[in-house]
Amino acid sequence: MIEDVGRFSINLLCDRDRFIAETFAGRNGKIGSEKFQVGDWLDSPVSKMPILNDSLATMECHVSQVVRMGTHAVFFGEVERVVNGNHAPLVYQGGDFHSLSLEPQTRMAPRRVTA
Repeated sequence: MIEDVGRFSINLLCDRDRFIAETFAGRNGKIGSEKFQVGDWLDSPVSKMPILNDSLATMECHVSQVVRMGTHAVFFGEVERVVNGNHAPLVYQGGDFHSLSLEPQTRMAPRRVTA
């Protein structure tokens, strides 16, 4: 599909989008276009690609290169449009999803290492 249209979108998920991430990871049995039944999707007014309404950020891209490896293809794209939201990001680490705070974090002062 991406190769046919030469375009794709990347939606960065926010902390409340865990179920969408699980859906697209294949964890709830939905396949193909059924996955777009989860979440508030709309067609971009510019590229007509599916974008997630109210995501952390969306990047709309056109394909600049395709690299094939066996049965897979990796698509590289040039970003044409970015839309930003204002939410805490959703991160997958250590086999689970986590939310990162938008609040500034206090950093510890660097410690001098002595031999």
